[in-house]
Amino acid sequence: MLAIMTLAAVVLIATTVALGLRAAHPQPGHPAARLAVPAPAAAAGLPRGYLPIRNRQAGAAIADFRQRFAGTLMPGSHARYPAALYREPGTADLVTGSPGWVMYLGYNAPASLGSPAATARRLIDALARSSGLPWQVAAGRRGGAAWCVVTVIARTPMSVCTWATGQTAGAVMSPTRDTPADELAALLPQFRVNVQPT
Repeated sequence: MLAIMTLAAVVLIATTVALGLRAAHPQPGHPAARLAVPAPAAAAGLPRGYLPIRNRQAGAAIADFRQRFAGTLMPGSHARYPAALYREPGTADLVTGSPGWVMYLGYNAPASLGSPAATARRLIDALARSSGLPWQVAAGRRGGAAWCVVTVIARTPMSVCTWATGQTAGAVMSPTRDTPADELAALLPQFRVNVQPT
């Protein structure tokens, strides 16, 4: 009897450890890691900027970015989705004179989005509108798939990265003069840790 109870205890402990590890390190497409709503006050060390951008061209780029994002993932829907403008302290946007910035948009789907790689690629293609050549980048510990591109939005050269899991998708955008695409790609995995907590 004692041997059976000991065996049951060992199995229970092993199962608990396995489930804990799975929760701590979601696999690609794992549906448990939902995007935080509202977006967090900081992501990847960047503080959220609550004041609007006053530069007209930057404002137009952000509006266009939001429209393309929503039109791709939620056509015809007015559902609320996480969105935030993050500032880059210590950097100055030479055009606006204000700190550099990264715009973030996210989407928690009510059902499966399908293949994460296909979703992230479809989103980057829609955001770039056939300008620029996307390349796949590391998605980070939150899993899924990620792509980046250099494109032009509202007559402004932009670095754009997207990612997707089974039931989430997101995108970040920054003027290339503030954040070159390789820097945005390197920032993406850490950024996702904050906007996509487990």
